[in-house]
Amino acid sequence: MIYEIFIGLISVLGLLIGAELVIHNARIIAHKLRISDFFIGLTIFSIGTSLPEIATHIIASIDILRGVDFQTMSGLAVGTNVGSNIIQITLIIGIVAFFGVLKAKRKFLRVDYVMMLGSILILFLFSLNGIISRLEGAILFFLYVAYLIYLIIDEKIPKKLIASHLKEKDKFHLYISLVIIIAGLVILLLSADKIAELTLFFSAKYLISGSLLGTLIVGVSTALPEFTTAIFALRKKSSGMSLGTLVGSNITNPLMALGIGAMISTYSIDKSILWYDIPFWFLTSLILLAIMWRTKTLTKKGGIFLILAYILFVIVRIYLF
Repeated sequence: MIYEIFIGLISVLGLLIGAELVIHNARIIAHKLRISDFFIGLTIFSIGTSLPEIATHIIASIDILRGVDFQTMSGLAVGTNVGSNIIQITLIIGIVAFFGVLKAKRKFLRVDYVMMLGSILILFLFSLNGIISRLEGAILFFLYVAYLIYLIIDEKIPKKLIASHLKEKDKFHLYISLVIIIAGLVILLLSADKIAELTLFFSAKYLISGSLLGTLIVGVSTALPEFTTAIFALRKKSSGMSLGTLVGSNITNPLMALGIGAMISTYSIDKSILWYDIPFWFLTSLILLAIMWRTKTLTKKGGIFLILAYILFVIVRIYLF
């Protein structure tokens, strides 16, 4: 038992270290190409901080193809995804707002935030029959690709790449960053593989569902990169990057991460995820939009509400589901 917990902590640490390596070096590349903080938050940071969830999906899906317990691995993958999103949109945004006012542009709320709500709604509709099929996974993934293309065009990335004149020294540093990014991805996948093994162990020995482990334990752990990135951005007085990272991750996870996993193996959707976790995630996100819509800000009061909402979510999840 102690050995398994120790290995679990090391694996979670591996997820965080791998994500940090990828995020830090992706940010170096982005700044050298003069890409805006808002775009970095919505794309590079949100994808980078979602890598633990993506790695968990890939490993769990491969295990399903190998014949490992379908229900447990599906619960782990989907539970980790949804649990991570819930903690980001409640507890993490709440903590960030408690220590500093978060500001959002109206365009961000009308386009990106609504895209996030749409992603949650599509995931819920696809889950109603209890299965996310390979076709539905492909639809989720390519919806994300379309959104990413929109962001790239809106940011005028092709023009910025053409206009960037990097010196040989800068090019060398970019290549080094790319190598480190690849190393970080390897660490992520190895760590996710070990977490999948441990989930099976705890699920079988203590009769804990994969969805509960994913939602409340692995999901919390995989949300830590978003938390550290959001706090870092707030310290740099970039609330746009903070919100961009957290909202962007709530788009990346259900569309890209879950889409990739479902394309590999299909998923079974636990009833507690379908009828409690996803509706709670959507409703809380809708309330947050209503709070920010008029003033385009989230103050300490709003932050306290979100923190309390997460505490309520955990209590109900443990005792009723």
